[in-house]
Amino acid sequence: MSIFSRKKILIVAEGYGRWGNRLMLFAYSICWAKENRSIVLNPSFNEYSKYFAYFKKNVLCSVPSMCSQGNTLNELIIHQLIKSFVRIPKRNGILFKYLSNTLHLSEENKNTESISFKNVLKTKNVVFLDGFIMGKRNYDLIKTNKNILVDIFKFKNEIREKGDIFLNSFIESNKLLIGVCMRQGDYRSYRNGFYYLKDQQYLKVINSLGDQFANDVNFFIASEEPKKDFANQPNITVNCGSPALNLYMLSRCDYIIGPPSTFMTWASFYNDVPVCYIDSKKWESARFEFEPTIF
Repeated sequence: MSIFSRKKILIVAEGYGRWGNRLMLFAYSICWAKENRSIVLNPSFNEYSKYFAYFKKNVLCSVPSMCSQGNTLNELIIHQLIKSFVRIPKRNGILFKYLSNTLHLSEENKNTESISFKNVLKTKNVVFLDGFIMGKRNYDLIKTNKNILVDIFKFKNEIREKGDIFLNSFIESNKLLIGVCMRQGDYRSYRNGFYYLKDQQYLKVINSLGDQFANDVNFFIASEEPKKDFANQPNITVNCGSPALNLYMLSRCDYIIGPPSTFMTWASFYNDVPVCYIDSKKWESARFEFEPTIF
């Protein structure tokens, strides 16, 4: 732990949301730390760490990695650290303010490129990052560090091998492979269902894409639940129940389409896969346009 005496520390105070949000927040934190010669601690990411080789023995989910054996004692410590890191940014004691500072990312119109934001990162030895990046952010920072981020968040061999078994028969057919990210669940009510599409609407999107690409295309559907309506169609494969596997397989596609989500955006980021964002107004289209992603 002597690294603590030599490095400034950025601490992700609390996990926000699920896969896409967690990865995006962690990615920006890594980039900010790199710019300021700091180390990132994100123990709340521990529940996802089993899917990534980089975090195999890294129970604190630190970047750069501080390997530990991940034994029972460490697991007990990690849970206590998570609880402590959640509480600390909410305290106003003089001691905490003297030792650290908190950047509340979710504040309205928070600009992570502002001078004040950067000054906190530079001048404080311990900075807690609280909430999620709701305001302005610099995607160029992510692009500049893409190779580093992709290496850190590279899935374990077991996930990649299983995903390849799913997809290789489609990829070897020499047809285009389009990933369909079916985000339903919470989207039924989020913003009054503006981003929610029913199964039959997704099927119509798939049929339209078949026409657009002269039926020279296969489809991979990433879903959170089984889809009977899509069964027994030779050009469609569906996977549900494993977000890590879905994320990897979407990243292997030639194009990705679905409602806006950080999950789909991250899949696109892995391999620069063009995306098309649709919603309850844009799903009926004679032609879908795919573009590079930003986040």
